[in-house]
Amino acid sequence: MFDDYYQYNEPYVIYGIDKISLGLETKYLRIRETPPGLKGIIDITNYGNWSVLNIQCEINKVSYINPFYPLHSIFLAIQKSIMVGIFNEDTARKLINIMNGIYFGYFSPYDFLKLVNETIRMKIDEYELFYDFYWYNPFLNFDSNHFTNWNGTFYTKDYKKIKRKNGESKGARRSLLCYYNRGLKIGSEEQISRLEFRICNKRAKSILNDYDLIIPVDTFIKTHCDQIKTILKLYIPTGSIKIDNEYIENTVPMLKKLIEF
Repeated sequence: MFDDYYQYNEPYVIYGIDKISLGLETKYLRIRETPPGLKGIIDITNYGNWSVLNIQCEINKVSYINPFYPLHSIFLAIQKSIMVGIFNEDTARKLINIMNGIYFGYFSPYDFLKLVNETIRMKIDEYELFYDFYWYNPFLNFDSNHFTNWNGTFYTKDYKKIKRKNGESKGARRSLLCYYNRGLKIGSEEQISRLEFRICNKRAKSILNDYDLIIPVDTFIKTHCDQIKTILKLYIPTGSIKIDNEYIENTVPMLKKLIEF
């Protein structure tokens, strides 16, 4: 039905969550590398004593995180992780007890990270929001003074390598916003232009909270749009991106709450 509806390649927009990352101390994991069968569903990034679980729930390179109730997708990813033995036995048992408690109504969903933190140091490390524009690209130009063009992908110039005091790499601060040809990247015949907002690192600490795991994407945008826009203004002044204003207004007016075009 979905394919039939769009068989004439009419422009449309889909937006949602591409990734939610949870950070925790590495000592709670039994393995530090993602097993082959779990890649794209929940991937492990290890930084020594600290690790990040990158949850995307991908099918054919497309993320299927529930946009109305993200915690449901997180539970599914964690359950799969427990089944393949990512967590050590004690941690797995505690996570199962907490999730069962929420399923059976002993705990509220909002208490998930609060309960986990009583025994495991876990927090929201990243929330990645996306807008996919099918069969029409409303982004006309990106000012080179404020964007880096890397192999056809445009990034805000806030990327920064992070190092420890001893000079060792501690990862990187990713660009807050990027734009690229999504259809080309995933090998799709569809024309897809993607805009991503990556809320991570110290920015995540200042913006994200436990409540974001149980609210729909629309509510997330309404709740955090002013904070996201304030940070973006530091790197992309008004007019840095030229767009088809009429199309944005008619299809995804909420996008203009996140960024001043």
